[in-house]
Amino acid sequence: MRRKLCIALMAATIVMTSGCGTQSSPEEENVETAEQEVLEAATDASEETQDSASVEAEELESKESENAETDDTGGTEDMTSIYSEILDMFYYRIMTGWDGTEDVSYMFCWDYSSVKSLSDAGYALTDLDGNGVPELLVSPVEDAGNGMIFDLYACVDGEIVHTATSGERFCYYLCEDNSIYYWDSSGASNKTQVNYGLDADTGLLYPKEVVIYDENENKENPWFYGTEECYDKESGFQFDKMSGITEEEAEDICSNYKVSAIKLTLFDEYVPQEDMHPEIMLKKSFHEAAGEERELFFTADDFDGDGRMEAFGAVGTDDGYDLNDVSLYYIDADGTVSCIDTFPIIYAYGGIEAGTHWNPVMDTGSARFICLGGADGQETWLYGVKDGKAYQPEVSGQHADFRKTEDGKYDAQPHEGGEGYYIIYYDFDPVTGEFVPIKSEGDME
Repeated sequence: MRRKLCIALMAATIVMTSGCGTQSSPEEENVETAEQEVLEAATDASEETQDSASVEAEELESKESENAETDDTGGTEDMTSIYSEILDMFYYRIMTGWDGTEDVSYMFCWDYSSVKSLSDAGYALTDLDGNGVPELLVSPVEDAGNGMIFDLYACVDGEIVHTATSGERFCYYLCEDNSIYYWDSSGASNKTQVNYGLDADTGLLYPKEVVIYDENENKENPWFYGTEECYDKESGFQFDKMSGITEEEAEDICSNYKVSAIKLTLFDEYVPQEDMHPEIMLKKSFHEAAGEERELFFTADDFDGDGRMEAFGAVGTDDGYDLNDVSLYYIDADGTVSCIDTFPIIYAYGGIEAGTHWNPVMDTGSARFICLGGADGQETWLYGVKDGKAYQPEVSGQHADFRKTEDGKYDAQPHEGGEGYYIIYYDFDPVTGEFVPIKSEGDME
């Protein structure tokens, strides 16, 4: 560019200093010829400059276009949106309290889990397999500092794969080379350590190296080494395809798995992509009202069939067999919470593990009821929703055992040790919201 500019300046100088006349001398003709050549060179230089500027502009436009495309398809924000459903789930479950029904590491759900607030856990997007689509790693802050992954997700052909989840005695760790180190042990006599890679086609882990200590397989020489060939998806690791090694060799191999701390984006920095689900909103309201009390159960449903969700929840103490000092709450569709009943004790309901193994809902087809009690001769209490408010139908607390039969009707039996045995059969009237007796058998006092 500098050389082209000098040529153009020379041409201008020659034009300004050359004389004008009717006749030309040989010297003048030589000057005119030189002048013409310089002008042509200057013109060519100008055209080249314009062409070069045009090319540079096109290249810049192309790069800007590429950058725009990258932002649309490969930027961090877009990568986060791939896992938005998973991240939203974590966000709202941390906010409202864990239960054992979610497809996450059960360690999140433990009562002594350190994840009590959105700042206690976070996520990282890391491309483990090098295919340009990052994987999602989720961990509590404390464990992420040690490289431990509670839950690992991959995206394959637009589908989310739950690749791995850690437990109390089996854990996954992120390594510096983006491989995954796995450790498990069920006791002093065995231990498994695996260096995993991630299969980009399936989103699943595959073993690259395996070190196993198993006294049951060989008491005298319990250390074994293998590679991918020693693993079968159906039968697991196969010792006949592994070689025996010493403890020192095992330590040397495993020392190569350099665990890396995971740099998290905390969930209190995450913005959910979807609005709060009604069930989550109701549970949040319940927890805010219950405070530090231990949740015994929480159940959200459309109890009155009006298309809106309500909820019932209970707090108290659980001694593993009975529930004590129980407070029952109703949460209406707008999230207003009210304590509707208390129980000094509810027999034989202990150890229910909030959110798991037990569904207290009785479904009549047109309405639903929370059903409590009935064990060890105690009354059966029913709670439903009518006109937006919680209520007890007339049969609530009148019988020891009130249940739905196979034919869709309902029967009731007396308290244990009552004055006489009887069965009363009921049907449900959706207009009144009451259970109506249709016949009875046995002695009735």
